[in-house]
Amino acid sequence: MTMRTSKKTLNTLTQLQKNEVSTLKAYTLLSPYAKPARFVKLKVIQNEKKVQWLLDLLFLMPLPLRLVYFFVKKNLNDADRLLVDDLIQGASGIKIEIESSDAQVYIQIY
Repeated sequence: MTMRTSKKTLNTLTQLQKNEVSTLKAYTLLSPYAKPARFVKLKVIQNEKKVQWLLDLLFLMPLPLRLVYFFVKKNLNDADRLLVDDLIQGASGIKIEIESSDAQVYIQIY
């Protein structure tokens, strides 16, 4: 599998490998290429049929990530807020699977 990269990206990675540029500087140079995340799709699978039906109805449509962040940010401190903001800026295409004894949760960020 080959990945297409620009000359600027290759130059930045080469400079980082040779320690000509700091990791923070390389991150800021490469971060504009990351696609920002906009939506979150949740799928929760549970054994009880009535609860499963309610969860399917509740998470039928993808949720805007900013709406989710609005409700979650009240419980975050300043450092976590900055981390979540960075995550939103470059987290498109992430898939998360969580398995427990109670339920299975699938999260897709795009």
